[in-house]
Amino acid sequence: MRLEQTNYTMPKTLFLFLALAFLASCSKFTRAMKHPDWKVRYAAANAYYEKGDFYRASMLLEELVTIIKNDKAAEDIHYKFANSCAEEKRLVDAEYYFRTFYATYRQSPKAEEALYLASLTLSKMSPQWYLDQENTRLAIESLQDFINRYPKSPRAADASQIIINLREKQEIKAYNNAKLFYKLDRHKSAVIVLDNFQKDFPDSKYKEEAAFLALEALFAFADASFAEKQDERYREVIARYETFLDKFPKSEYLRQAQNIFSAARRGLQTLANKAADPTLEKTEKTSDYDQ
Repeated sequence: MRLEQTNYTMPKTLFLFLALAFLASCSKFTRAMKHPDWKVRYAAANAYYEKGDFYRASMLLEELVTIIKNDKAAEDIHYKFANSCAEEKRLVDAEYYFRTFYATYRQSPKAEEALYLASLTLSKMSPQWYLDQENTRLAIESLQDFINRYPKSPRAADASQIIINLREKQEIKAYNNAKLFYKLDRHKSAVIVLDNFQKDFPDSKYKEEAAFLALEALFAFADASFAEKQDERYREVIARYETFLDKFPKSEYLRQAQNIFSAARRGLQTLANKAADPTLEKTEKTSDYDQ
């Protein structure tokens, strides 16, 4: 059976009607934008806002929010402009105007909501974990400030969950930065940043691996040190191994950690033998432990 293709052509009358309606809509908006009476612009903005046309509403409200200060409508203008910006994904403007709303109208019934929305908007500006996390830090501080100010707010639980999500992003960023030092064989720096990571994120799912990598980096640092520094640094490796064993007795890295411990002890023994007989040359590389 052959199906014939049908090309639909819009009737000219319908096309003209839609075109005229569009032009009338644009003309109405343009007249409102140019009207000298701010109250007319405000009424038009409200009409667009109620229809969900936040683009036109924000266009009309943007000037009003800066010039209307002492009228009772100022609070409503400020809030609706901030919310229109949020709906239009103008996040920088939305965050700024929600925050200034809170600062200006602290006694408003919408003050709590405005502070929360400012913080929420800031959290949406948090980038992917591998980028700079300054906005993430600011969002966490802002959300925590909201919780501190409104601990009984129904929004406090959501704010807490967002903080958890943002902290996880910081955690991934910090851990990958720490591992970078390790991968580049910058052993001393790796130990420092891995230790700092464990302090900053004590409940991290990466803490066991971070502790092991720090142990491994410390041994590599000791093994590459000048002879006069090796005794002290091998002993640091042994002490760190014992701490690792206490914290993670069933660690998946246990065998590797034990090999590092044994290599450090052999290093100490080699140093002791050389001290007893200065003519004795080192014949064993202490870094040759099973991976």
